[in-house]
Amino acid sequence: MQLLDATLAFALTMAALATVVTIIMEVCLRAVRMRKRNLIQVMKLLNEELGNGSLGMSDEERWAFFTRVVNNPAEAAGELPAIEWQDKTLEEHLSSYGKDKKWQGLYDKISLEYLLRCLAECECVKKASREASDKVRIEFNRLARKYEEFGSAVSASFKRRSQFWSIAIGIALAIVANIDGVRIFEAYRTDPQLAAAVIEKQENFLENYQKAQESLKDVNAVEARVADLENELATAKSKLDATASEEGKEKLQAGIAALEQTLKGEKALLDEKLALKNIQARAQQAQQQLTDLVAMGVPLGWNFYPDCPYGQSQEAWATSSSKCQALAKTDQKKMQLEATCFGGRIFNTVLHDFGGFLIWLFTVIMTGFLIGLGAPFWFDVAKRLAQIRKGLQKASASSEYRLSGNEANGDPEKRRQIVANVLADAAAEAAASAVTETGSSLGPKALRL
Repeated sequence: MQLLDATLAFALTMAALATVVTIIMEVCLRAVRMRKRNLIQVMKLLNEELGNGSLGMSDEERWAFFTRVVNNPAEAAGELPAIEWQDKTLEEHLSSYGKDKKWQGLYDKISLEYLLRCLAECECVKKASREASDKVRIEFNRLARKYEEFGSAVSASFKRRSQFWSIAIGIALAIVANIDGVRIFEAYRTDPQLAAAVIEKQENFLENYQKAQESLKDVNAVEARVADLENELATAKSKLDATASEEGKEKLQAGIAALEQTLKGEKALLDEKLALKNIQARAQQAQQQLTDLVAMGVPLGWNFYPDCPYGQSQEAWATSSSKCQALAKTDQKKMQLEATCFGGRIFNTVLHDFGGFLIWLFTVIMTGFLIGLGAPFWFDVAKRLAQIRKGLQKASASSEYRLSGNEANGDPEKRRQIVANVLADAAAEAAASAVTETGSSLGPKALRL
């Protein structure tokens, strides 16, 4: 049972640390605004299809379409500079796009309708519509399908990259915070109270993870609403330019004013959620999660191997981690080395215990990999282990009940006494049950054996 408790506590610790990785990734995503980059990637892929299509768009027209789609006129810093096509090809311009521009001047997401309306405003498309509307319809259907395919492909690629970054951040966290999975598991195996304390925190760990997920979903939901409103506003303005009647223009202008007001409120909410103080608050929550684990007694941090107390007293070595104590027992001269800073102590460990240091580094990297598997994975493992643990506890209780009581041990008199006691208890229980059901007792004869 203790081994199972240690395994369950280890799984919960990995889940708690994976929650820290989730928070760090949330902070990173808020900072770099990956959705803008994903849209740029989709549009670059679509540009290749435009070059291979039947619309006959020139490089200038494709560039104008590309910038029209991705640039947010409400936040753009001004008109785009003139392009010298002799210096660079369209592909070269697209590959460098966004690197030297302010990211806030670009959309996060655009609708399929907005994309096609921008395409329909190109002169070559208008000309093709007048000459061969069926050909344009077929080409628009093809481009619409390609746009959705590219969007799905980029999303799938982003998810794979997210998994990679989750593992990378998990490894970095394990190295920076000295998280050794073998050391943690051994602590749980040898200290039942520590394992029990961590198991009792299962609900708290799950609650912290759910809060992190809800925070990320909340930001994504606000970003999606902003993107949808921007698309609606751009579409409404496009319709306004194409409307001839005054009555239609007034209705559209009223709708545009309402959209702009709503969009302003949503952007203010998004700016508040993406403010530096909120990002710092999320980072502090991640740090607090680690602090809480250390406060519970989980062996995390640099008070353990490979940070051994070189140059310090024997008492310091006696209270150091088991690996450091073993290192001192191997060679007493290592205890008498000159005291150094943190980096010097690590260097001394590498110098005098290179093999042990490599083993430590390997276990820490593997621990980071396990953390990077994600909180959902580890909470699922913990849930299954908790179910097994609960079943074993019931089986143990049942076993204790079966083994409790007196044994006859071959004594006939004791055996008859045990039988008499059991039958007497059964008769008393039957009498009590009859009184409860009928309101009358069974009488003295019924109680006789």
